[in-house]
Amino acid sequence: EAMPAQAAAFSFSGSRLTFDTPGALPEAKSSILGTDAIALTKEGTADNFFDGTLNFVADDTVDHTTDNTTRLDGLFETRSLGTGAGYFGQSQVTSNAFAEFFVTPEQPFSLNFQFASFLQNTVDSIFERATARSAVTLSLLDPSQTVLKFFTLDASVNTSPVDQQNNEALMVSTNAQLSGNAAQLLPGANQETGNVSFSGSFFQSVSQPTLLTLQVSTLNQSCIQAPNDNDTCVKVPEPAGILSFAMVTALGLLFIPRLRTSAEA
Repeated sequence: EAMPAQAAAFSFSGSRLTFDTPGALPEAKSSILGTDAIALTKEGTADNFFDGTLNFVADDTVDHTTDNTTRLDGLFETRSLGTGAGYFGQSQVTSNAFAEFFVTPEQPFSLNFQFASFLQNTVDSIFERATARSAVTLSLLDPSQTVLKFFTLDASVNTSPVDQQNNEALMVSTNAQLSGNAAQLLPGANQETGNVSFSGSFFQSVSQPTLLTLQVSTLNQSCIQAPNDNDTCVKVPEPAGILSFAMVTALGLLFIPRLRTSAEA
């Protein structure tokens, strides 16, 4: 009975991934971007936004030998907003890309990468929860699919005024050569933020000509809900005895995933 009618929650996840590989063009490359969102309400409103770009480009426009460059640029953003006594909102952007490089003893594989992410949650009531998450995985594989080099990062901010402990999390694992990093997760009762950036490089030599595969995947996700539940991005919480939340389709067919491919030469 104490549940407010006009509480509001906000969740945002945005990130940028870039890398470049000088001196080698890929033998094959492909990238795919998926977007998805859902909003359900019983009492109140829930709105979602997602956007993303992923460009995998190989240039050999100068002399085809000395200035070859492969670039992958991704920019991802999700946002969810909810108001009222009962709602659920989730937005998500995922990307996957791969490229195959022919590597020789005379020309080892090298890669420079940069990843940055900003997360933010705001909740106005103890009955609400908001979660923002950003993740990336880079893997360099040999022909037998053995991982030679890797970099993984998973950052999340989970916000609720009734939490007795901080739910911010940052997990990083890598055997890359890191050249810079900054991580700041600021906890709070009603508002929390996370600001994370890492840069580094892969270097891999071979004893004989070898085809190596670079795989890249990213995730950005924003979730909000009332009533408050620990599994914000997993399910829609429903107090006992109420009807199922009604689907909101004000944003059109927002809950149907969209796939976009990019494989420019």
